[in-house]
Amino acid sequence: MTTPIPPKAVEGLIATPFGPPAEQPLEKRPQSKRAWPMRDLAKTSTYAVMHFCVAVSVAYVLTWDIRIALGIGLVEPLVQTAAYAVHERGWARWSAPASPVG
Repeated sequence: MTTPIPPKAVEGLIATPFGPPAEQPLEKRPQSKRAWPMRDLAKTSTYAVMHFCVAVSVAYVLTWDIRIALGIGLVEPLVQTAAYAVHERGWARWSAPASPVG
């Protein structure tokens, strides 16, 4: 069992789901998703590779034909990855704070 962290010690730190807060002050975090475009590209690319492997594996188990499995594996993740990128941008735009007026 972990020892609870006093509230004063947590102030200004990022909470993590796996334990005590991370040692990174909030002011050092990027203010928008646009601050990390290479991270977003890497995240989307690794997601696409993982999705390709899963799609080919499932299609192969269902068809027992590697050509059909590769065809499905090439098309489905491309469409799904594009949909994922649009979905992420929509959520980022929806959850972004409103800009001040005036």
